[in-house]
Amino acid sequence: MGWSDAYFCKWPTLKRRASGSCPSLAQLFADMNTERLTNDYDAPVITFSHFVPRPELMRASVQDESEIALERNIMGLPSPDWKEKEFGTRFNFSRVAGSNILDRQLRKIGSMIHVYGHQHRNRDRTIRRVRYVSHCLGNPRENGEGITWGIATWAGPKLIHGHC
Repeated sequence: MGWSDAYFCKWPTLKRRASGSCPSLAQLFADMNTERLTNDYDAPVITFSHFVPRPELMRASVQDESEIALERNIMGLPSPDWKEKEFGTRFNFSRVAGSNILDRQLRKIGSMIHVYGHQHRNRDRTIRRVRYVSHCLGNPRENGEGITWGIATWAGPKLIHGHC
C-alpha cells in the first residue's frame, strides 16, 4: 500500500533542469516561497508550514518523553514503556519527513518561531535560536494513549508568543 498523497493528490509534472536533474517535490513547494524570502519584515517573524522543517524534530527528546509520561499520569494511564520500538507509533515517518530546504528558508527571513504539523506528535524545541512548535490535537487513539501531550494540561490552544 502506498501513500494516500500519491493517490488523492494530483502532483505537477516535475520538469527537468538544464543540468538534466529533476527537482524534488520538497524543492517544488519551496520554490513557491521565493517571493516571500526577499521581503523585509519590521516585526517578529513567525512562520508556518504543514511539513516538519528539520529531520531531528521527528524523534522524541527526553523532554518530550517526560511530557508524555506526565500526560499519561494525568489521564490515569501507566508510564510508557520506552523500550518498545517507538512507543505510540505505527510507522517510522523519519524516512519521509523533515525538510532542510524549509529550515533554510525560515532562517533566511529571520523566523523566531516556526509552527508546523504533519507528524501527529507535539514538540516545543529550540534549535539554534529558532523555536519549533507542533501542537497537534491528534486522533482518538493518540489522545487515548496520551501521546499528544499537552492536551490535558493546557486545556486548549497553546500560546506561542505574547501575552493574553
